[in-house]
Amino acid sequence: HGDAIGGDGGSGGAAINGSRRPKRRRARVASDFFPRIHAEETLMLLHGACLAAATCEAGSGAERALVATVPWRAITWQAARLARQLSLPQRRTLKLAVEVLRDLEQRHDLGLAEAQAEVDKLAVAPLPPLIGPDDGADEWPIEQVGSEMLLLPPDRSTERSAVRFLGAGDVFATVGARAGEEPALTPACRLAALVLELQGWDVELAA
Repeated sequence: HGDAIGGDGGSGGAAINGSRRPKRRRARVASDFFPRIHAEETLMLLHGACLAAATCEAGSGAERALVATVPWRAITWQAARLARQLSLPQRRTLKLAVEVLRDLEQRHDLGLAEAQAEVDKLAVAPLPPLIGPDDGADEWPIEQVGSEMLLLPPDRSTERSAVRFLGAGDVFATVGARAGEEPALTPACRLAALVLELQGWDVELAA
């Protein structure tokens, strides 16, 4: 027999000139990993990345470093592709995340316009606004902004001033909080407030 060139039927790779060549392992990239995770897990990754972006000053070095680190295209396309598997509250969260991405796109070339357009097609009915203890708040006009419903008090300072009463999922439970102390907002609530600000609204978060 001559030297074997090509596969030898074994599992260790091809034999060339009597020597065995080990198989090369291809480097794992984001596109290998994301198809293996589910819709809810993908949303958690995207939401977490957007929460991190919300803590960065616009155009700062921290923001640039975050943009360079996160595989935005892979996560966003995966979330858009699996969006119909999400519950309605999760779809609302996805839409908030997409608004943060739109803001990032103004300063960084993320190439997410098509994925964002897919998310925009999702029909998400907003929840009715929480009504706080203010006298007459239940009679205030309501304005839909994205997946949020805002209350418009009669004494608002501008056309785009509104009130959003905080619910149980918007604040951390604190022990021994002092009267008049600002509530500790959850990251998700802070993200929702940021998105409303990005959309040009001045929203008072009322306890």
